[in-house]
Amino acid sequence: MELIEATDLDAAVLDVNVAGEKVFAVAEWLRNRKFPFVFATGYGAEGVREDLRAHAVIPKPFPQPQPQKALIRATGRS
Repeated sequence: MELIEATDLDAAVLDVNVAGEKVFAVAEWLRNRKFPFVFATGYGAEGVREDLRAHAVIPKPFPQPQPQKALIRATGRS
């Protein structure tokens, strides 16, 4: 979260499980600040906490151009 505050980012891709830790606290923090993000996970949408499922989920392993398309949708840019 400190990195996000210190960096000029347009959007984020969150891996649901990082070294055994779920990233949902980071997702809540981003959502509360209206910062666009998507999830990347091998668990599918079911691996995302129910209240966060409105955000796009990129299945892993992901072929190109899925990450780019998901971020474009998340940011509302073309």
